[in-house]
Amino acid sequence: MVNKISVYLTFITVHFGLIFFIYPEKIFESTSKGHWEAILIGCLLEGTMMWIYLRGLSSFPNMTIVEIL
Repeated sequence: MVNKISVYLTFITVHFGLIFFIYPEKIFESTSKGHWEAILIGCLLEGTMMWIYLRGLSSFPNMTIVEIL
């Protein structure tokens, strides 16, 4: 349980860092209109990667990523 909570907190912290420092400038520079499409694709990609990561962690109960590797 603690392992999943730390993963979620890390995800939220990294996501806020991207939102406030990288996204505004890069998203508006990369598209002339429809910036929501790039944001939606990014969120879907992040969600998919987090799902894969958590599925991998659930395959090794009571182990951290460092112990698995």
